[in-house]
Amino acid sequence: MSAVVRSFLVLALFLAAAPAAQAVDIFAIGSQSRLTHVGPDGNNAVDANDPAVAYNSAENEFLITWVGSTTQGGDIEILGQVLDGNGAPKGTVNRLTNVTAGSPTQPVLSYSPTTNQYVLGYIGPPPSGDDNFPAGQREVMAQAVTATGVALLNPFRMSNTDSANADADSAADPALAYDPEHDQYRFVWVADAEIEGQNEVRSQRVSSSLTQLFGEVPVSATTSTGDANEPAVAYMPTQDRWMVAWEEPIPAAGTEIVTRRLGLTSTQLGSDLTISSSSGTTSSLKPAVAVNPNRDEALVSFIRNDVPGEGPEVFVQRISANGAEVPNATDQRISTMGPAGNLAFGASTGRNTTASYHAGLDRYLVTWVADNDFPGLVDNEFERYGQALDGAGAEVGGDDFRLTVTGPDANNDVAPETAATIPVPSKRAWLTVWDADDNRSPLADGEYEIYGRFVGDDGDLDGFTVPDDCNDANAAVHPGAVDVLDNDVDEDCTGTFAENLDRDGDGSARPADCNDANASVRPGAADVADNGVDEDCNGADAVNFDRDGDGAARPGDCNDANPAIRPGAKDIPLNKVDEDCAGGDASFPNLTSGILPTWDIKGSRVRLVNLQITQQFPKGLKAKITCKGSRCPFKSKSLKLGKVRRNAASAISSLSSKQRVFRAGQTLEVWVSAPNFNSRISRLVLKTNKIPVSQPFCALPGASKVQKRCA
Repeated sequence: MSAVVRSFLVLALFLAAAPAAQAVDIFAIGSQSRLTHVGPDGNNAVDANDPAVAYNSAENEFLITWVGSTTQGGDIEILGQVLDGNGAPKGTVNRLTNVTAGSPTQPVLSYSPTTNQYVLGYIGPPPSGDDNFPAGQREVMAQAVTATGVALLNPFRMSNTDSANADADSAADPALAYDPEHDQYRFVWVADAEIEGQNEVRSQRVSSSLTQLFGEVPVSATTSTGDANEPAVAYMPTQDRWMVAWEEPIPAAGTEIVTRRLGLTSTQLGSDLTISSSSGTTSSLKPAVAVNPNRDEALVSFIRNDVPGEGPEVFVQRISANGAEVPNATDQRISTMGPAGNLAFGASTGRNTTASYHAGLDRYLVTWVADNDFPGLVDNEFERYGQALDGAGAEVGGDDFRLTVTGPDANNDVAPETAATIPVPSKRAWLTVWDADDNRSPLADGEYEIYGRFVGDDGDLDGFTVPDDCNDANAAVHPGAVDVLDNDVDEDCTGTFAENLDRDGDGSARPADCNDANASVRPGAADVADNGVDEDCNGADAVNFDRDGDGAARPGDCNDANPAIRPGAKDIPLNKVDEDCAGGDASFPNLTSGILPTWDIKGSRVRLVNLQITQQFPKGLKAKITCKGSRCPFKSKSLKLGKVRRNAASAISSLSSKQRVFRAGQTLEVWVSAPNFNSRISRLVLKTNKIPVSQPFCALPGASKVQKRCA
């Protein structure tokens, strides 16, 4: 469908830089960083997988953990690495587990500021003992880790999965949350602890020293409908409650997301609440939970694969601390993966979502992996995406921003996998970490490493945002920064550069000191006669004030050796001489004529409907239009202006019907010139289905060189 759009450009007297644009509310900051280097590069037999991350508020550091080894054929254990406050690896990689039978899996991580220690949870074999029967049991284990990333003492057993049964059973899908009000943790997981072969959500509350506070308790009760899976947990401080969410099978259907509230001491509050609304035999999957204490509510993210005519998409549901869906029971869709009605794109149902809340920003951040139709990507090319929501759950900022760059674009052989996201209270940002198979050199296809990236509204992570931060790409530039003298950089964003007003140290500051590079020149200094130097800065050298005899005395005469230079002389523009002593060479004034094109756009066909020149019409005004690019209807065409009506004159009649039709990819320039004026130029780059946006330029009188600034 064609659209006739009128764009009006009032060209200012001076060509000035445009003001800084308002920052996008939440975006991926900088570029992603590779956080691990396990084994030699190019060896896909040594991997890092399943990352977890926690923030150390006491040290402004992070700990990341992952499952992997450092050498080919080496033990698969959970390894850890401290990151500094900027997300850069610090110190050495440490082994955090020492599992003798099998390998640990599914690490989860949290931090206690009271003890200044981390707690690592994982699935692994329990210590030897009477309740470790039969051999092969795998339980939820917990390991204390120091602030420097070193394992402390032996691991603690959190779960006891059907130890009396004859077959070896396993706990799975652990999740972990911290309660800062009481300095305690809550683990949740799934296991068939009560009914053989029936996985239910279980929970254990422990102190920061990993002492069990009550004992293992059941959370879900799916009975015979199938297994519960993928539990998530978060603490709600206002009423000392915990929110737990999980996947639960529905009879004769798929799975839904169910939540359960627990009291501080593990008391079950209310009943199970099904918060998702999948249709038929479809499913809701991969829940994650974040808590907004300001509203005393939780947000649960999940994936639904029942969007009519489309692939899976990401939804959220908010829940109050009292167990009510907010604002109602309708799932809120937050992703748009691919065009509507296209099944080829969608969120990945095999990879986790993350949800977290940043109190300082009053924002939620939800991330997921998807096959999307972003520019440069191909079908089945998966990346992780994100969406920010405000504290009330409304989407903010850009829609579905891309978070990861896995391998070269247009390559669907690699993808990011599991991710973890943590808000960073010391910054206006979150840190997201993930594992990915990235086949760009020097890595090999199938070689997994851990990557990370900050997400927020502060591009340089200095704590200030646009527009207050006048350079959001430089952390040294922000309001309140130290403004270095005489470096022509406005570090403190006051709009001016800091200057040392007494560079020669003679005790006199500029502007009173007329030569701040010479300590012998200053107010009060002895003025040597007829030496051409105004030592006392009174505006003139001593004795002879008119050496060139032009009738103008110093200091009014700014060149007393040339009688053609004096106040009142004619200043020839742009000859680099200040003949009239006005303080600078004269320049030609800029034309202030406006250029007003009107367009009709159909795909790549761009038709010029009208072209008007407005506002200023000095004597001798001329106009022309040029075209560059393939299949231009002309190279240059003089324009004859019609009569001026209402301060505007049309030039379109100078072009035939064929000469008014252009194509995307061509570049037009409209020149308006007049004697003794700098020409006004409007450059228009033509694009498919885009309204041409004028780029203002100028040219000196008689010149063909285009400039950004003339006067």
